Amino acid sequence: MSPLVVPSGYTKNYIDLSINEQTKLRNNALNDISSAYKRISDESDFVVCEGTGHTAVGSIVGLNNAKIAAHLDIPMIMIVNGGIGSR
Repeated sequence: MSPLVVPSGYTKNYIDLSINEQTKLRNNALNDISSAYKRISDESDFVVCEGTGHTAVGSIVGLNNAKIAAHLDIPMIMIVNGGIGSR
């Protein structure tokens, strides 16, 4: 599921907003994500939610993978490749 589209320029526009406008935009996105998840989970025996990119993707707008998993109150398992210092 991917109810949130982050088009080119989204981050810059987000940073230029006031704190109140950022909060409203983030809350609207969380509501869209919650609605999509509920609709899918109501019709399914189980739902697998795949995160986007690496763990920090979305952090700049307050919507990283962990934030969304916590908001949906779903367990999160991180499966990642080693990064800097892993060799």
